[in-house]
Amino acid sequence: MRRNIIFPLFSVALYLTIFRSLFFVRAFYITDTEPSPMHIRDFVYSFPSLNGYLYNVLNLIAWNSPEKILTIIPFIIGSISFYFTAKHFKASEWKAWLLSLIFMLNPGTALIFELGDSPGILFAYSLLPLIFWAGYNLAQDPSPRNFFILSGLIAMDNFVYFEGFIFSFVVLLPIVFLSKQKLKFTSYMMISLFLGFLTEANEELLLYMIAVPSYHVVSLNFDYFKLYYYEIGYVSLYLAIYTLLTLKQRKEVL
Repeated sequence: MRRNIIFPLFSVALYLTIFRSLFFVRAFYITDTEPSPMHIRDFVYSFPSLNGYLYNVLNLIAWNSPEKILTIIPFIIGSISFYFTAKHFKASEWKAWLLSLIFMLNPGTALIFELGDSPGILFAYSLLPLIFWAGYNLAQDPSPRNFFILSGLIAMDNFVYFEGFIFSFVVLLPIVFLSKQKLKFTSYMMISLFLGFLTEANEELLLYMIAVPSYHVVSLNFDYFKLYYYEIGYVSLYLAIYTLLTLKQRKEVL
């Protein structure tokens, strides 16, 4: 029991020490989808999406605090989640410690941090060990309970980064070959991924409107299309909740 407490405490202390300078710097931009920081703004830009609302709430605590807080948290969560996943698969203590630190402190995560794709991508990356754990449990026991756990984790992963469901798919794909009931597991997996996609479908639509010229023209010509974008986030969330409750009541997935 003590060992399970020591590593989380060590991770928190380690990453707070590594990123201590972030608490003393002025406002900065590190996400790749924000507007150019060359123009002075009195607020941190965020999409009108679920995670965007979280950014705005954190901004009430201190200006630009979301960027600082959500840059450090993924490193802490990633190492801790990998540690407990490794222990679940009976890894020795020193291997669990070493691999958990390498999982978050490696050239790949350092490059993402430097290029400015964090905190969203790193946050989604940090949850992948838990998604693998939930997917493996579902492969061994394809029950509604394990399905709900996997769906919740994928939705959370997609919440912090709008394309997190793609990362989840890559992690879950090899588990298909380990599952006892491949068809049933694949069905559960695809439904979970679809529900995760619905949580941030409005942000996906926004990026298409910005990046794809044809969508951009449509959004300029039809005002109702913009209204649809803002409302689809709520519709997607309610639809996902309704689907989960319906499946739970019927005690079935297909």
